[in-house]
Amino acid sequence: MDRLFFKYLAPLLAISIIPTLAIVLILNFFIRNNLNEMENNLIHQETETLTRLVSEKNEAIVKSEGMFIEHEVDKIRQRLKTMQLAPGFINLDADNINAFSENLFAQESSIMEMTVADNFGNIIFQKYSSLCLETDEPTNIKSETIFRQLEKKQPYLSPVEVSNTTQMPYITLAQPILSNAGALAGGIIVKLDLSFIRDLVAEKKVGDTGFFYIISSRGRLIAHPSVRELFQNSDYTKYDYINEVLSKKNGTVWKQDYLISFFTNKYDWITIVEVPAHEALATVEQNKRTILSFINATLQSIAWFTVMIIILGFTLAIFATIFITGRMLKPIINFTNATRRISEGELSLKIEKISNDELGE
Repeated sequence: MDRLFFKYLAPLLAISIIPTLAIVLILNFFIRNNLNEMENNLIHQETETLTRLVSEKNEAIVKSEGMFIEHEVDKIRQRLKTMQLAPGFINLDADNINAFSENLFAQESSIMEMTVADNFGNIIFQKYSSLCLETDEPTNIKSETIFRQLEKKQPYLSPVEVSNTTQMPYITLAQPILSNAGALAGGIIVKLDLSFIRDLVAEKKVGDTGFFYIISSRGRLIAHPSVRELFQNSDYTKYDYINEVLSKKNGTVWKQDYLISFFTNKYDWITIVEVPAHEALATVEQNKRTILSFINATLQSIAWFTVMIIILGFTLAIFATIFITGRMLKPIINFTNATRRISEGELSLKIEKISNDELGE
């Protein structure tokens, strides 16, 4: 019996155990793959969501600063418009013009130079502040660009320029003076110091290592927290990401390992914030570690579960195989024993019928 039992036991065990093991391994493979895919999807979604949130936050910062600069320039332009409509300016009354102009100089410390002239370019009032040094070129009221704009009865705003002596940015504003009949009577020309935007950039902090700077519509660096960068590397059009910024006007782009958010105000000055990606996406790294910890814990649980399933499968397979083998071999063993007893002379022995299958017959 033992020889026959073990002869059939081994193949039956193999037949029952191998499929069980294969099914467990296949299930484990699919579960691990799905977990890895879930991990990648979670991290990708988390990165996209946080990048969008950081971008929106930084875009709000650059928009706020860009509009603040707009407001500061608009404030001076509004004062010029008020002066343009004053009767003393319309009539080119020198005394009134001097009084208004001196008052404006006293109230607005950012004015470097102010000139009031008639429609022929004759100077009625002209004054320079301490910001405008003697070596700086004074505004030429007969400058072709400015005067052509005034002749059209249109206000003028120059691109941002940099003082040769102070190295500070400034712009030139001009407002036409119209007579009561609507003809050009003259113009008010102001050179406005923009050093306040450099103070703004120097003081502005964005996170731990992010920084804020301003460029012109031509890609020239106007203000930067690094003085060295400002004076040695003022032309930013050589950078591909700046050309993308100039073309898009507003939004967020990637520059290698930096997240760049930018806003273009109505004067075409572009306020920009650069934040290192590792700082901008610091929360992603924390969440990524949380996700990985969860995935690893899940994989460990699956590993233990797989081992338990394999042990349970093996145990069930062994008991099932022993039971089936014994059940299948019992009629054969019974027949063998009866045959031996008959061969020994016990001819009256009747073999018991155990099953109704072929072995029973």
